Amino acid sequence: MYGQPLSLKSLWRIVRHPVDAEKLAILDARWREIPQVLRDYPMQGFGRQSTGCGATIGINPRCDFSCTGCYLGKEANQIPNMPLAGVLAQLDALRAHLGPKANVQITDGEVTLRPVEELTAILRYARQIGVIPMVMTHGDRFRLEPGLLETLMVKGGLTEISIHIDITMRGRDGYPVPKSELELMPLRDDFAALIRTARKRTGLPLRAATTMTPAGIEPAVQA
Repeated sequence: MYGQPLSLKSLWRIVRHPVDAEKLAILDARWREIPQVLRDYPMQGFGRQSTGCGATIGINPRCDFSCTGCYLGKEANQIPNMPLAGVLAQLDALRAHLGPKANVQITDGEVTLRPVEELTAILRYARQIGVIPMVMTHGDRFRLEPGLLETLMVKGGLTEISIHIDITMRGRDGYPVPKSELELMPLRDDFAALIRTARKRTGLPLRAATTMTPAGIEPAVQA
């Protein structure tokens, strides 16, 4: 299970070869794909320190929110989920392109609406093939179903989560039409507490981030 201490042999291997041969080869391939003008940029990390990150498509197009800044089309809630085998094949393709220890966003519509057994299997498979999955979510299902986050951590090996919170969101329990970001600060505090509790209950690591739609994109909400 993820989170267990590494053996001395594993630690020694990491010290001797911090970047394995496969990753070095993929880094070189990505570097050769970059136009020369971008290679000359002194801060260019792609192809040097990173092979980029990837994201799932079609895992769960449906969402139970109706956010004003949503990028999904109106037909999203009528699109069926990709079968589990298709999602796993997609992860295989991402692993082949990005290499080991690459970051893969588990995202689409609202992925936590997918059956928990399937979402757990997706996370577990990502770990099995050597990529690091991050669940991108509005987070409300974790508020409404206590213990769900811990299940994904323990059974799926989840170590990274990103929760979207901003005033463009419509449908959140207790915050149906937020009028300011300050109004949402107690919600952010609730999520911070939920994450700390999950870490404490499981004894496992969980890195957390938040995202938001820039205020300049969305007109101010009228009182």
